[in-house]
Amino acid sequence: MSDLSKITQALQIAGLPAFEAPEKVTLLGEGAWHLAYLVLLADGREMVVRFQKKVSYGKPLVYDEKQFRSEYGGEALFYRYANDVQPGICPEEFFYHVSEELTFTVESYAGPGLKLSELSPDSAYEVGRQVGAYFRAADEIPAGVPGFGFLEWDGEQIRGSLTGDAQANLREEVEEYREDLQALIDSDLAFDRNAVTRTFEQAVANRRTGDERIVLTNRDLSPENLVWVNGRVRLIDPLPLAYSNMVFAGNFLSLYRNIYPNYHKSPRYARHNFHLYRPLLHRIADGFVDAYSDGDPERRQRIHGEQFFMLLDLVRRHLSLLEQDELSEESQIRSGNRNAIAERLPVLLHDLETFTL
Repeated sequence: MSDLSKITQALQIAGLPAFEAPEKVTLLGEGAWHLAYLVLLADGREMVVRFQKKVSYGKPLVYDEKQFRSEYGGEALFYRYANDVQPGICPEEFFYHVSEELTFTVESYAGPGLKLSELSPDSAYEVGRQVGAYFRAADEIPAGVPGFGFLEWDGEQIRGSLTGDAQANLREEVEEYREDLQALIDSDLAFDRNAVTRTFEQAVANRRTGDERIVLTNRDLSPENLVWVNGRVRLIDPLPLAYSNMVFAGNFLSLYRNIYPNYHKSPRYARHNFHLYRPLLHRIADGFVDAYSDGDPERRQRIHGEQFFMLLDLVRRHLSLLEQDELSEESQIRSGNRNAIAERLPVLLHDLETFTL
């Protein structure tokens, strides 16, 4: 089936008008998992139609109804939730269809993706500030789904994949991070073990799990998934889960301060050349933490503590990859080859041992 035929069928299934003309269908972009097409409908609306790629991270696509309904149902739920928190922050229209014959999503076009090359330091800060302000507002709105963790379709509804006490799970996470720390201490890596241990214990002491509200948060806020139009941020293509926003605020800082600036030798990120925009990525992180901490020094320390935990886990994963006899194709796509991982490890380790909350 040709791309135009698939788009025609998708629009029919979604109950939308046909596209205006074949030349009004353009390939918008290609991510790790999907191909996206920008389509101008006969009624003048611009929509994005996404189809799964046949191969992702070196693995062929295998039809999995539960996985696909979990992913797209979770995305639909997040869009509704986010637009309740802040109207217009996400696409207002979203439709998905899952079948062996044709699986796709259709959503209203939010605008062009964020281009780091066009940002000034002030506009980069503003991007981060707006994302942080959204995160802060979302802290007031419960997730509204059973369970917690990554979202899954249970045959009837979208729910969190984990059951039980979410706050207890947050406490258990600390012990997992402690195991990461011990693995680094026991390794042959040269670093200031006392400094890292002191920072770890301070981050643990600052982590208040009992008052963390479980909200619908978003793990994937890469520049690819941010739209910046007329001074306004919008969020697309989320990876949602029902969890603590504080944890994924730390994840945001880790992405923009530790991962994106240092992953230019991994196939997953090479084409973005994020390392050329390190100061702008850091300004985005600055704006985010200023808005999310909302002038509260203690809250700022807690956010930085979550970033420290993420960085600790990242260093531990690099060490684990280097200890493997052979790297999987997926690992090499995500993290680069053995030389790239070995080059990156001391950079991340330096960030870890000099980290301040």
